[in-house]
Amino acid sequence: MMFAQKQWQAGATTTEGCERRSQRLPMPRLKDKVAPVTGGSRGIGAAIARRLAHEGAAASITYSVSRQSADAVADGIKADGAKSLAIQADNADVHAVKAAIAETVKTFGRLDVLVNNAGILRFGAISNYSLEELDRMIAVAMRLWTRCPTI
Repeated sequence: MMFAQKQWQAGATTTEGCERRSQRLPMPRLKDKVAPVTGGSRGIGAAIARRLAHEGAAASITYSVSRQSADAVADGIKADGAKSLAIQADNADVHAVKAAIAETVKTFGRLDVLVNNAGILRFGAISNYSLEELDRMIAVAMRLWTRCPTI
């Protein structure tokens, strides 16, 4: 008989099994790692930054517009006992990207993980995009982080 069937017959539910497994996690898997998260001030990026911090990483988060949102995420991470830093950096600006990496390394001493989460998208038919809009979407999503020599 399969293990899951034995558990079911013994009266254990799937949820109980998951709770037991999560309670016996030994230590954070990313202890003492440093992880910048682009676009970490809201949405998926904020959730990623919180999870990395929960796993033991120091999470620096970049934002392009809302310092208030970024500070709220960083302050929440710090309140949970982890290290965090909010940095204003537009991913489309190579100098801002380099400065964000330099500030992360200066603050936390290293760089181990990079989550390139930031992205923008204009909804509608691609034929309606201007060349500048396409270039900006590509720049924010990946171009400058992949060419940043400090990574």
